[in-house]
Amino acid sequence: TAHIEHIVTLCALAHPAVAFRLTVDDREIFNLAPATELLTRLRELYGKQLIEQLIPITNVGAASAPRPEVSITGFIGQPGVSRADRSQQHIFVNRRPVESKGINHALREGYHTALMRGQFPVTFLFIEVDPALVDVNIHPTKREVRFRDEFAVRQAVMDTVRAALEPKGATAKPLPVSAAGAIELNVNLGATLVPRPAIQPEIPVATASTSSLPLAEIQTEEGAWRIIGVLGDLYVLVQSPEGLVLMDQHAAHERVLFEKMLKELANGNAPSQKLLLPQTLELEARDAAFLRANLATLHKLGIGISEFGERTFLIDAVPPYFEMSNLLQTFRNIVDELHQTGEQIHARRLGEDKIATTVCRHAVKARDPLRGEELRALLQQLHHCDLPYTCPHGRPTMIQFSYAELEKKFGRKV
Repeated sequence: TAHIEHIVTLCALAHPAVAFRLTVDDREIFNLAPATELLTRLRELYGKQLIEQLIPITNVGAASAPRPEVSITGFIGQPGVSRADRSQQHIFVNRRPVESKGINHALREGYHTALMRGQFPVTFLFIEVDPALVDVNIHPTKREVRFRDEFAVRQAVMDTVRAALEPKGATAKPLPVSAAGAIELNVNLGATLVPRPAIQPEIPVATASTSSLPLAEIQTEEGAWRIIGVLGDLYVLVQSPEGLVLMDQHAAHERVLFEKMLKELANGNAPSQKLLLPQTLELEARDAAFLRANLATLHKLGIGISEFGERTFLIDAVPPYFEMSNLLQTFRNIVDELHQTGEQIHARRLGEDKIATTVCRHAVKARDPLRGEELRALLQQLHHCDLPYTCPHGRPTMIQFSYAELEKKFGRKV
């Protein structure tokens, strides 16, 4: 029965203009009226709550569309909206539901740091491509497909997803509580609030003449964001135009440092430090030839590496975020990653995983006390990030309780 319901659901998604009615043992599972758009069909099948967490995607009509022969439309989950399996990851090629490891990989690459490890994005992806360029006969069930130009389709999907997640000029939007999971605030109403003593006296403290002004506030396109306190030396309470926001100071600082280091890479200003004792790396002939062809990519990362023989390379400088305890193994891993990703890899992408690990060590810790001005600067910098919603590992940086949700909790709204 579950399999039948799944198949009918896929058909209903592929053809929203067609009415579908499913009855099992005299019990109506769903009765879908014809819809003029996919969003209406999604709302009927999955409810309003999920719809509010989706982002429309398209590369149709985009001036920067990477592959004009590949049309991509549909909806994907906002950063932080994911599932533990692929049960809500639906891919259609020419209106046929399919499975494709290449497309799955492209989705992960598109989300990248906006997706927690081990999680899968909510996806309703529709790809239109010339049928002559798709092979549907590689599996008896016709579910698996293979594209003639696999890289072109993967690149189109990756770029389209990334463009939807990182819109230009977007402002920070905290993750709704419903998307982050059930969260309860346990507040001890009998406790006395004791102000934290000043740790850095050089930061000005509010006086009687300025006490009516907010201690830490930033202005955004949406309005003022005001810091009103810190919970448990970790969660910063912020009043936003839409309600109450909880910001994880460690995750937020990770995102700020991560994007700062990425911009240095993109601008060709990758930090690099000389080794006191240069090291030699010896590879087999095949890996040596491959590494030799990608030396320019490594140089953009701030890696000082040059040929030192037929199959030997000399390493005399590395970025500060490189693991130094086993440097030669790190370079062998880089060679393996170059092999897996292909020659189209960008220097920025190659260094992201190592940068993500490094910023975790350098970011402010969960219990590090921060003053008002430091918190204001952190909130301001987070708003200026390209993708402020999540840390480099995919965890949310901010969670929002809207005014409507608070009014409902207090019984002011039904």
